[in-house]
Amino acid sequence: MSFKKTVLAASSVAIFGMSASALAATPSLFVGAQLGHQSVDTDITVSDSWSPNTVSLDYSATGLAGGVFAGAKFDVTPQFYLAPEINLGYSNADGGQRLSSGTYSATTEIEAKRTYGLGLMAGYAVTPSTNVYGRLGYQRTKFEASWNESDPAWNYSESGSDSKTFGGVRYGVGVETAMTDSLGLRFEWNQTRYSSETFTETDQWGDEEYTRIKPTEDLFQIGLTFSF
Repeated sequence: MSFKKTVLAASSVAIFGMSASALAATPSLFVGAQLGHQSVDTDITVSDSWSPNTVSLDYSATGLAGGVFAGAKFDVTPQFYLAPEINLGYSNADGGQRLSSGTYSATTEIEAKRTYGLGLMAGYAVTPSTNVYGRLGYQRTKFEASWNESDPAWNYSESGSDSKTFGGVRYGVGVETAMTDSLGLRFEWNQTRYSSETFTETDQWGDEEYTRIKPTEDLFQIGLTFSF
């Protein structure tokens, strides 16, 4: 069983296999919105159908990321709780790199777009108004890639763009403090390790070039929660 499937299975068991006492209690529902900084470290491997050579690149995309979330909080004990949560968001993080050698030049750009996922939070109340928590879940994010290659010496010029949705395991930690009986302030860090996807381009001579992309995302966000 792959690591991703193991995490998903563990999350499902945790979400649906909570203690009978926790499930029997009436949960506290919550919704919220969040905004923060996203940094995506991207490992890129470029190969083609006519040469055994590969080129490995590594660069970052940064930008703002925000969205909304909703969940249900189950009190297992007076201090400890479990909370399944779903989220939906959008990002403008982008980054790229330009390579040149003689008359040849190539530019690649990666942009993060919409994202959605689910997770399970396990929290502990350190004071009556403040709790700390950990998160484990699964996230899917759309990334768009664009590229441009040219070599005037060979009368060669190619450009294109494509998008794919990447899936990966998300984990993180956070702290939430109550400002009123129903309104809370949340600070959170998450990291998502996405699986790799391959973009394929066919050049003007019919040869195929393969760009394999594997992103790792760090996300720092501040959020407001409303419980009811």
